[in-house]
Amino acid sequence: MKYILHILLFTACFSVEGFAQKHLHGRWEGSLIQDGKEYILKMDVTRKGQKLKAEIYCITNDTTFTRTVAEGRLYSDRSVYLEDFKIVFPDDPIEGLHFEKQFQLLYARDFNTITLNGYWQEQKNVSKDYQKIGQIKLTKVLSKKRA
Repeated sequence: MKYILHILLFTACFSVEGFAQKHLHGRWEGSLIQDGKEYILKMDVTRKGQKLKAEIYCITNDTTFTRTVAEGRLYSDRSVYLEDFKIVFPDDPIEGLHFEKQFQLLYARDFNTITLNGYWQEQKNVSKDYQKIGQIKLTKVLSKKRA
């Protein structure tokens, strides 16, 4: 009887953590803010345990966008860390937001919305005087299907 109780408690601990962020997987849309300018940001997130992978699309104007791939981690306090490891498009970044970034985000959920909000910073530039930084505001795109 003791063993069954221990097993049930053990499984309950792990299932609650996974259930709390079950909506992290999928499409997120919102904005990336840099120097007072707001750009459209779309992020497709996949999750395997605590590990995350994301395809990030940052639309800077009608004809220019950046597509990067990021990897990161979900922490038990509902914080998310992502780091770009590859710029997929454009092949030859010249201007705009075409540089690798680090993201520090917080997952939050209420009755109507699910959000990922936080900050980003330029990954390669070590000089704090010129390092590009900004905010991220994302909302989960929920399916319109009803059960």
